[in-house]
Amino acid sequence: MFKPTLGIIGGGQLGSMLAVAAKKLEIKTVIFCDDVDAPAQQFANDFLHGEYNDQNKIKESLVKLMLLLMNLKIFLMKR
Repeated sequence: MFKPTLGIIGGGQLGSMLAVAAKKLEIKTVIFCDDVDAPAQQFANDFLHGEYNDQNKIKESLVKLMLLLMNLKIFLMKR
């Protein structure tokens, strides 16, 4: 059976809750976050640390994903 992989940008509380919910549905998760100590990494199958504008890290994470969710709060806070 095919198992999807969900990419989550942002490793805070929302990223953590998404990863926990995905695990219950047997969906693998990859967290991409600019915080090396992001709490969501405890709940994800894979964690990638990098700046949100680092094109190489973004490409590295996209290779592993089937679906990508973004926490828009991150981008609003960074402006």
